[in-house]
Amino acid sequence: MSCVSVIIPVYNHEKLVLECVESVLKQTYKDIEIILVNDFSTDRSSEVCKKMEQEYENVFYYEQESNQGPLAARVLGIRESKGDYIVFCDADDMLPENCVESLIIGHEQMKTNLVIGNFAQKYDDKIVDNKSRMPVGVYENKELLDKQIDDGSLSGIFISSQCGKLYEKETVDRFIDRLPLNVRINEDGVFNTYYLLYSTNVGVISDRVYIERSRKRTAKKQVNLELFVPANEALMKLREEWPNKESFDKQMKRRKVSTTFILSFWVCNHSGFVKARKLLKKLWTELELEKLQAVVQEDNMRIYKRTFFKLMKYKYYLLFYAGIRISPLIRKYVAR
Repeated sequence: MSCVSVIIPVYNHEKLVLECVESVLKQTYKDIEIILVNDFSTDRSSEVCKKMEQEYENVFYYEQESNQGPLAARVLGIRESKGDYIVFCDADDMLPENCVESLIIGHEQMKTNLVIGNFAQKYDDKIVDNKSRMPVGVYENKELLDKQIDDGSLSGIFISSQCGKLYEKETVDRFIDRLPLNVRINEDGVFNTYYLLYSTNVGVISDRVYIERSRKRTAKKQVNLELFVPANEALMKLREEWPNKESFDKQMKRRKVSTTFILSFWVCNHSGFVKARKLLKKLWTELELEKLQAVVQEDNMRIYKRTFFKLMKYKYYLLFYAGIRISPLIRKYVAR
């Protein structure tokens, strides 16, 4: 039986990390080590994690000397891991008890370098399965790299989250020293893009392997329009080794549209309308969407994204803002 390292970055989750670790301890697959990496939390996370390390022989605890973000925490966990395979879990989420076993079985049956399972969303006491972007099957990475950075549907990086997946430690070790640890937004997608370049294929299974808590909107904060710059710089470093440079350049243009779209959502969620309108005008003017429309796959967008995209295209600031502000209420109602 191969050992699986479950790596959990922790930042200010004193109230949820115990439930997360307990979900890993209940796994039907037993050859597991749990690696907790505290990313310089300011709450009692350190105390909670140290207590679990003392209580369970397969729980190991490490600390960052400063707050460096989830990618840096995961990289520390990878370096300290001893397993043949790696599974990531966020400290405020949970793993279904069959998660690791399902991923290992998928790996054995499909013989792929990466195995992806299905996500579920937890709304209070209700769990709803998400619709996967990839049907069950085996995919060659050459095919996936033509849409990994951006497929034009405003969904961002195609294989994005590091959670709900089984990675080969041997493959990760081939590029771990190249990872840019300053990336704090899209760090998952950057990691996965490197992984695809250094591996051959991906297998997708239908099993639910991850339970993500529905995140509540946080309080208003300062809006940073440069959020995606580190991730963009990290991706650009891969251009010379990309199999199809024309495809790479096209995807980066699509990414410019997608990241502006995402930033527009963020602006509306964290600003009053007067400030939001000013920032949206700046974002949409700098985007020069009329020059990039040809690379966008509008027909492949989900209905709500297509609607907001049209509002962005025709600069309907008030309708865009109002739609974003009420969308969490709509999602919560639909999930019931």
